[in-house]
Amino acid sequence: MRGIALVFLVAGPVWAATAASGPSVLGMRMFDASSHTRVVFDLSAPVDYNLFSLRKPDRVVLDFKGVRFRTELENGFRQNRRISGIRQAKRGSDRYRVVFDMVRQERARSFLLSPHGRRGHRLVVDFGRAENAAAKTGRITPVPGASKPEPTGRLRDVVVAIDAGHGGKDPGAIGRRRKTREKDVTLSIARMLAAELRRRPGIRPVLVRDGDYFIPLRRRTAIARKAGADLFVSIHADAFKNPKVRGASAYVLSWRGASSEAARWLAERENAADQAGGLSLGEHEPMVRSAMVDMSRKGAARLSDVVARRVLRELRRKVPVHAKHVHRAGFAVLKTRNIPSVLIETAFLSNPTDEKLLRDKRYQRRIARAIADGIEAFFRYQAPPGTRLAARNRSRQASG
Repeated sequence: MRGIALVFLVAGPVWAATAASGPSVLGMRMFDASSHTRVVFDLSAPVDYNLFSLRKPDRVVLDFKGVRFRTELENGFRQNRRISGIRQAKRGSDRYRVVFDMVRQERARSFLLSPHGRRGHRLVVDFGRAENAAAKTGRITPVPGASKPEPTGRLRDVVVAIDAGHGGKDPGAIGRRRKTREKDVTLSIARMLAAELRRRPGIRPVLVRDGDYFIPLRRRTAIARKAGADLFVSIHADAFKNPKVRGASAYVLSWRGASSEAARWLAERENAADQAGGLSLGEHEPMVRSAMVDMSRKGAARLSDVVARRVLRELRRKVPVHAKHVHRAGFAVLKTRNIPSVLIETAFLSNPTDEKLLRDKRYQRRIARAIADGIEAFFRYQAPPGTRLAARNRSRQASG
């Protein structure tokens, strides 16, 4: 995903609504990516809303209750690949309607975000291509992920950012015998992992890269943060100087040195990805380290270790593994501030047996399913508050 800001619209000053006046919509921002278009409403407080779709013409409707608008959305709107227009109108004394005119029928999912850093309350609506266009003319079709309006505290899906390593002018590792490119393998497995996670209720995958293009390491983590990721998973298929080394591995970030020679060597190779793309990692490193100090590094590190162990356990059940324990190394792509992060080496392209396996779609699916099982097991006990999985966990514990 390469998000390009399309609109940033705020009419007048950013007003802080009082309790008497109720919540306000302060502005709207839009981002267009290859996989979806994201619309973000900046709010003074959480809002009650309802999201649904209409056919012929294709529209997505967003109804607000008890909300004031401090901005005219259509003034700065520009068409994009999915949304051709936007309209807003007051309906009654306490309701407001926003209509998105769509280029074609699209899936739409929504969630509320609490204040974080400099950002206040936000309502996020993601538009993507509809998979089943079976709605009939004039019928209202509920949009997956957002049906009835819910009050403050609305439950949401957990968000998993999936990073396919390398891409574009950075091919990554190259297989010794068949010249298999790491960037192709990682993208294929990342897409399979996303498909696996979509089938798991309460989990919403976001692909950091959904095509053959280059993304700098720091941009990858920025994309994950912008998507509101609760977990960052980076997929790789690297090589080692010893061709006998093979099997899958799980890595977490280490600030004190690598846990093995192989871990250190692999981290150095992966951190050189920006140099392959014409960037200098060194100039950004102090900024990343400084930010990490200010965030909840220890908490994220602990959760990273938990999810890595869960994933590695599932990998051991389904595919050959390189080691029975989680490795640690200074991977720059894992420096995601307060987001739990794990890097999976699916196998080694430097090993002839592993290279052959990595070219096999059935093996790629086993890898993807194992990672998905590990992620699901992690969230079964570590789901963030305010998510559907957290509510389900509490219900299961209460009944068990």
